[in-house]
Amino acid sequence: IRQFTTTAAPLPAVTTNPATSVTVTTATINGTGTSNGASSTVTFTWGTDSTLTTGNNTATASQSPLASSASGTAVTAALTGLTPSTTYYFRATITNVNGAADGVIRQFTTNAPPAPTVTTEPATSVTGTTATINGTGTSNGASSTVTFTWGTDSTLVSGTTTVTALESPLATSASGAAVTAALTGLTPGTTYYFRATITNVNGTADGVIRQFTTETAQTPSVTPTTTIAAAATNDDAL
Repeated sequence: IRQFTTTAAPLPAVTTNPATSVTVTTATINGTGTSNGASSTVTFTWGTDSTLTTGNNTATASQSPLASSASGTAVTAALTGLTPSTTYYFRATITNVNGAADGVIRQFTTNAPPAPTVTTEPATSVTGTTATINGTGTSNGASSTVTFTWGTDSTLVSGTTTVTALESPLATSASGAAVTAALTGLTPGTTYYFRATITNVNGTADGVIRQFTTETAQTPSVTPTTTIAAAATNDDAL
């Protein structure tokens, strides 16, 4: 009597591939799976712990289950609701009746949220003592405040005044929104400089410096009155 032992069924295999389509709050995590003879499920473990030991999340690959004949099959999972400017770690795992296998841990960092943007537009309705200064603002996803800095210094470094745009705060969805501020008590015949600034939780941006000149005060004029004297005639002497 002799004996033999059958070999163990091969385990499935998986590779963790780099993340793709990374944005401010979303990413796609990737892998490749080989079933090695039995239908297999691929999952991704992900989170902010570099060892993936605590605080993890699990996502099933959208291609699961893999056919028993699958070999080097691409698998993916779409992540949403991520935190901007944050590093995440992930690992692919494949499982079937013959066992389980893990890929390596990889990482990606979500993008920083875009800062708001603003454009300083030309002044309008300029008189001797008043003017309206203008701009356009884009919030880029966060409620934003627009202010104008103005004064007679061409660099706006000293002696300036800051006013908040009448339309502030701008909604998170604001795009190219018109913003204005009304200036009063200006000096006639004077050049003023101004710049728009937009601020939200994601940053601050400045527009260019523009200028306008108030109208010159008009000097009152007097129209001379001409008096015509009646000419004396010789008849009066007679």
